Amino acid sequence: MRIVNEAFLVAAGQILCTLPFLTHAEYSKDRVAAPQVSTLEALQHLLDAQGLNAADLARLLGVHRTLGSIILRGERKLTLNHVRTLTRHFGVAAEVFLA
Repeated sequence: MRIVNEAFLVAAGQILCTLPFLTHAEYSKDRVAAPQVSTLEALQHLLDAQGLNAADLARLLGVHRTLGSIILRGERKLTLNHVRTLTRHFGVAAEVFLA
């Protein structure tokens, strides 16, 4: 079994040596940086994309209906439980709501 593993590693190494490797500068030159958006902008965009409003946000979070509007106005921050719920619902990384 060890011989098979060694043969595999040798073959993989030979293949990797033939691939072109890009420097960071070469890789980055054709990439566009993602726009910096606030947590509220991201949340509003995600809600809009699904046709949801502040009341829907409140229902989604399991809170009083007025809290959805309060959150969207920036008068109250999201809790960790809110972030967990939103990441599951929208299928995005928690960092979207923790910026």
